[in-house]
Amino acid sequence: MSLYKYAFAALLLLLSALQAQAVSVTNGGFEDPKTTVNVYSVPANPMPGWTVTSGNVEIIRSPTWAPSEGEQSLDLNGVRPGTIQQTVDGFTVGNDYELIFDMGGNFFVGGSTRSANVAIGQTTDSFTYTRVAGESASAFTWEEKKLSFTAEAESLLLSFSDTSGAAAAGAALDNIRIVDLGGMTPIPLPAGGLLLLTGLVALGFKRRS
Repeated sequence: MSLYKYAFAALLLLLSALQAQAVSVTNGGFEDPKTTVNVYSVPANPMPGWTVTSGNVEIIRSPTWAPSEGEQSLDLNGVRPGTIQQTVDGFTVGNDYELIFDMGGNFFVGGSTRSANVAIGQTTDSFTYTRVAGESASAFTWEEKKLSFTAEAESLLLSFSDTSGAAAAGAALDNIRIVDLGGMTPIPLPAGGLLLLTGLVALGFKRRS
């Protein structure tokens, strides 16, 4: 394969990687707003990207319990079961995707099972988490959950609703993200990677001439 073909293939690979990163959940780790208190009761329209449509939710800051990533996570049931939602853009109609999120459970209140309904576009499912005996603030357990779906539009409504029942005994959420199952795995490049590939393509054209 000529240098030009190598460079062109590498450029296509880069563009595919960038395309795979096009779909993202805003504030999927609940790191914004950055709270100064351990339990932040969320008012209406509290978090960038998210809208609370019913009930009450709380941003939980470590060390109240350990998040799965970052410094904060979400209690989906503050003083009553809550629902959050946001519109996610950038889907390719007909492509297969996977919604991935980490789920745990508030351990301060009795009962072992925490549950939530999750919807993305027209795809819905119910998820449960069973608390691990001996859980504490420093020994907080998270489970990765997945929901596969096919995009029926370029923009889809994403929602999480707590169905645990009892007040303040709900599901915990963190690290929400979406993967394009038909796309390529994003490849990290140095800051000058795109310029380098562009230069290689130009060199390939020059060599051909």
